[in-house]
Amino acid sequence: MLYEVGKPFPDERFRHHGQGAVVTFHQAGFDVIGLMDRPTSEEVKTWKKGKLRYGLHVVEAIPFFILDFRWPLPFSLDAPSNAFKVQGIDQWSIGQGNLTNLFLIDRTTYKLQAMRAIGIEPSLAQSFRTALLTQRDSYGSLQAVDRKTTELYQRYSTEDMIQKTRMHTL
Repeated sequence: MLYEVGKPFPDERFRHHGQGAVVTFHQAGFDVIGLMDRPTSEEVKTWKKGKLRYGLHVVEAIPFFILDFRWPLPFSLDAPSNAFKVQGIDQWSIGQGNLTNLFLIDRTTYKLQAMRAIGIEPSLAQSFRTALLTQRDSYGSLQAVDRKTTELYQRYSTEDMIQKTRMHTL
């Protein structure tokens, strides 16, 4: 896929997704796709170059990858992951990749506004893999994971997760 800022995001799967974040997986690691309505120039600048903390919050075998931007504009988001949506999870789970691409999309136009690549701590990447395998073994279906994720969102905010998570600073 070709990614170009200012052009439509090439992966159509998230065109009608609500505001928030989605995680997709690839051989070298995973991507976080942030979807915002009309991100401001400050939000775009923050996404591309701002101070960033990240972490993995796992509760009841549901992993949430957290991004916490602190400068120039503070905002945070979390992205839950569902093992039943990961194609080739067994192969992905034995990989060593720790590359994470961050894509910011304007939901109203579906255009890519910013992108950034980060390398996450290898131990965190391994914890993510382990959490997804545990999730797959603990829940019987994609729908069961989605129900549990919805239940967890009713109990925890992103800020709650940040407070309970070891955050790594870039």
